[in-house]
Amino acid sequence: MKKQLQYHLILAFLFVLFGAAINAQTLIDKPAESTVNCDNMVSFGGKEQNKSISLSWRTLSEFDDQSFNVQRSKDGINWDVVGKIKGTGGSLWPVNYCYMDTAISNGTYFYRIKTVAGSYFVYSSIVTIKYDGAPAETNKATIYPNPTKNVIWIKMEQPVSKDTLSDFSIYNTNGDQVYISKLRDNLQKVDLTDYKKGFYYVKIGTQTYKIYKE
Repeated sequence: MKKQLQYHLILAFLFVLFGAAINAQTLIDKPAESTVNCDNMVSFGGKEQNKSISLSWRTLSEFDDQSFNVQRSKDGINWDVVGKIKGTGGSLWPVNYCYMDTAISNGTYFYRIKTVAGSYFVYSSIVTIKYDGAPAETNKATIYPNPTKNVIWIKMEQPVSKDTLSDFSIYNTNGDQVYISKLRDNLQKVDLTDYKKGFYYVKIGTQTYKIYKE
């Protein structure tokens, strides 16, 4: 009788444990379809991106029918809801979210996230972002060989199109411009054979690269 009782107790424990495991597996472990993937996720942050402001936040876990109201303000006092994203409905894993605010003009904006779950809600910290409409410098270059005896090659990470066509210049250590040309391709050759030995600076857009001529 004692062995039977122990056997039934073990079965009951396994049943409870197995049932809890099934319930845990039924929780959603990825964002809802209304969210999009973003790089460089933080607990809550934002940045200028493609003539808009990209906001991103991360939850460690979720429960019930959570939703996220994206709120924006021009003075940090009066707030407007500019977007709403539905949560996963329940998660034991971290989840990343992103929202793109495109209805903006030049100026300073304040953002916060209002997390709502039923009658419960909580506000995030406030993020302040100054938007001036200037495109971010994203196309970086690799210059080789460095040092060089005669020519250098400028290789851009992204293709150069007519929309991104720009000048590039070379300066000596005195700050004198010794070369200027159009950057017409993502791989471009520059002949430095007749240049004196020493350091030079290649300026492309807002970026500057240091090279050495042997």
